[in-house]
Amino acid sequence: MASVRSASSSKPLRERNDEEFAEEFTRCADTEPMVAFLAARLIARAEATGVIPAADEPQQFSPSLLSDALSAFGKLGVGHQAIMIIDRGRSPNEVLKALIALDDEVETSPLPKTEWRALSSRLGMALLGRLVGISDSSIRRYSAPKTTGRTTPTDVAGRLHFLALVVAELAGGYNTHGIRRWFERPRSRLGGLSPAELLVGDWDPETDGPQQVRALAASLSASPAT
Repeated sequence: MASVRSASSSKPLRERNDEEFAEEFTRCADTEPMVAFLAARLIARAEATGVIPAADEPQQFSPSLLSDALSAFGKLGVGHQAIMIIDRGRSPNEVLKALIALDDEVETSPLPKTEWRALSSRLGMALLGRLVGISDSSIRRYSAPKTTGRTTPTDVAGRLHFLALVVAELAGGYNTHGIRRWFERPRSRLGGLSPAELLVGDWDPETDGPQQVRALAASLSASPAT
């Protein structure tokens, strides 16, 4: 694997080759179940945010997919320090703490340029536009190459990133068609409403409705610690 370099450092983020990384990471995951859980979630988030290609069907965790995700996030400047620690992998506890730090950084790092493409593919442009609260033409403008497109407004980027995180929670149990249906189906835990009905207009990801949607999606991939 080619080394990934940070824009602010001349040192490579990744020091190990794929075989060395897989061996050491597997040892850590076998020792600490939360390592494997967080690694799988990181891969799902990398796919949902568009930093690595997404499969149409749920995938099994593999160190090679995690390696791809780490390299991709590193290229975008997300989680520089945590990625170096995960790659070094000296102890399960050290790796676990770094995965938590990287997971938190991904959580708070909207990546609209890659997320527009990924979510347009996963959800379809019509559903995506309805959920984000913008028109198809606006999606095309915001997802266009930087030289010709427009910058995604902060509030729109926040809703887009929220949807990417929800899709990542769903990806372990649904294929692309199932993820689309999930947003449209009424849910008893949402008072008989569908997730899409709670994500209308200029909704704020931090308000009750969207947070209920997020919690419902997260319940499908509960961690081994719960």
